[in-house]
Amino acid sequence: MDKSWKRTRYSLYLGALDEAIICNLCAILFVVFRTEFGLTFEQLGRLILVNFCVQMAADLINGALINKTPARRIILIGAGATFLGYLSFVFLPKICITPYTGLMIATVIISWGCGTYEMMLSPLINAIPSDTKVQDMALLHSFYAWGVAFAVLFATLVFLGSGLVYTFITHGELTIKAVFYSGLFKCWYILPLLYSVVPLILLFNFSVMKMPEWISEEKRTKFKDFVTRPYFILVALAIGVGGGVECILSNWISIFAEKGLGYNKIIGDMIGLFGYAITMGIGRHLMGTRGESWDLSKVLIWAGMITFFIYVIAALCPVNIICLIVCILAGGMTGLLWPGALSLAGMRFPFAGALMYALLAFAGDTGVALMPWLNGVFSDMSANLGFFEYISDISKDGICLRGGLLFSSLFVLLLVVLHLCMRFVAKTTEK
Repeated sequence: MDKSWKRTRYSLYLGALDEAIICNLCAILFVVFRTEFGLTFEQLGRLILVNFCVQMAADLINGALINKTPARRIILIGAGATFLGYLSFVFLPKICITPYTGLMIATVIISWGCGTYEMMLSPLINAIPSDTKVQDMALLHSFYAWGVAFAVLFATLVFLGSGLVYTFITHGELTIKAVFYSGLFKCWYILPLLYSVVPLILLFNFSVMKMPEWISEEKRTKFKDFVTRPYFILVALAIGVGGGVECILSNWISIFAEKGLGYNKIIGDMIGLFGYAITMGIGRHLMGTRGESWDLSKVLIWAGMITFFIYVIAALCPVNIICLIVCILAGGMTGLLWPGALSLAGMRFPFAGALMYALLAFAGDTGVALMPWLNGVFSDMSANLGFFEYISDISKDGICLRGGLLFSSLFVLLLVVLHLCMRFVAKTTEK
């Protein structure tokens, strides 16, 4: 690796980590928002929907500017929006007409920065001179997974620390569970305040790091020459569905563990979401170290098939610990879907340039916006299902959340079909 690009690579990795924190901030606080503010599952899903709709807008607007505006300026604006977004989560729920209005405004602000990261990080890492493009892309996206794990671990420590202080001040019950929930429900706003340090670091790094150059206009594949190709359309759809499949679990696993399986918040976050992020990171790390020797198309088909069975088992299995374990293991499969499809696109259209990555980011964010929200809609629709009566002591929330996962397993089947079609198109056009 050329050491002159060291600061650039590390800055992009930190950007991916910050992106993961943003995308999972609401998921970590779902229980707070539902309990303290009385939000429905659909309203919780709507926060995710708005998050990624704004990211989609950032993809389109920045994509239109990417070949005309300096990349440094675009990514600095993104880091600035992220910083303001974290602070908005701290203050706006307290001063707006309703807390939900404040949460919605804060989500819009921070999502612009997150969308800018999503759209800029992949083409920048791809533009750095390298002979190992698949590994580079997978390693960048592995930092998203490590970012989820960091977000969960850091949040747990913050809740325990702030809860301990709150307990001493109020002379409350001094047990780990009581301390944790005191920090969670009484001091949750401290978490986004501390997270705001990350974009401050990025603002400095993005200001001084070495920027790679985009593919020159003379060498760049023309927009119409790749966007109308069947393979590009299929890979865009696969990234959208794959990103959604990944984010359904990452956004809902914590509340599924607590409200659906009966575990407490510590288990839901520290074992559920944290474990899911770790297996995702391991999967992407393996792709980053060995991906060049893989038949990537075949790997993604198998990853989709295994993920489908995991969704079904999590929804239908009456043994709660098995449901939690398979959700955790799913990260190793779902984590391959987005960076794997990006790498396939990069190999198929090596000179398409940053605009292609902007369009693929838009496609991915579309799936990530719609599918977790639809999972929330499916969950609310499942409230009166009698299908899960064979599971003893199942709560109403448990029926809702299991029903949502069962419906969402259809998305995974669609993903497998898309990758099979991509493989067919690739083979037939090569002949």
